[in-house]
Formats: sequence, structure tokens, C-alpha cells
Amino acid sequence: MELPREIIEQHVRLALDEDLSTRGDLTSELVVPADARATGRIVAKRDGVLAGLPLALEAFRSRDADAELTTDLADGAQFARGDEVLRVSGTARGLLWPSAPR
Repeated sequence: MELPREIIEQHVRLALDEDLSTRGDLTSELVVPADARATGRIVAKRDGVLAGLPLALEAFRSRDADAELTTDLADGAQFARGDEVLRVSGTARGLLWPSAPR
């Protein structure tokens, strides 16, 4: 069962608003150049089953609409310790969750 897009966006917005409040990540804004790019990987620390992928993808996209997100897994897929679950490339500030425009 796929969640409706509106539900995914609403839950991600609520979660990020709770974490970032109205101030955002001041350290990233002060230390990381606005034009800096970065790549990050989510790697499994243990065997598991992927859950919440649409929410994770929306969270990254909400911070950087042009982020490149790559995964070979789908929600419900099993993975092993050491497997790459997700790779993301985009603005460094966007990946570090600052108060960038949505």
C-alpha cells in the first residue's frame, strides 16, 4: 500500500519543523558555503527490512529539490549489514538540514 503524496509531505514537514523549529541549522548556515556540494550514503549497520523510504526521499527533496537520490531497494526489501540503502548528492547545506527554502 502506497501512502498518498499529501500524507508523506505533511509528515515530513511536521518532523522537520519539529527538528529545525524556526531557526534551522545555524552551524551549517554559518560554516558551510552556500554553493558547496556533497554526497552522502546511508549504509546498514545491521541486517533489516527497509521501511519508510518514501518519507526519507521526501525529506531530502524538501531540503534540496534538485538532490539526486539513488537506491536499488524498495520499501519492504531486505538488506544486509554493510549494504548501501541510499545515496544522495546535492547542496551540502540541504543535506545537513539547514533552514534552506523548501
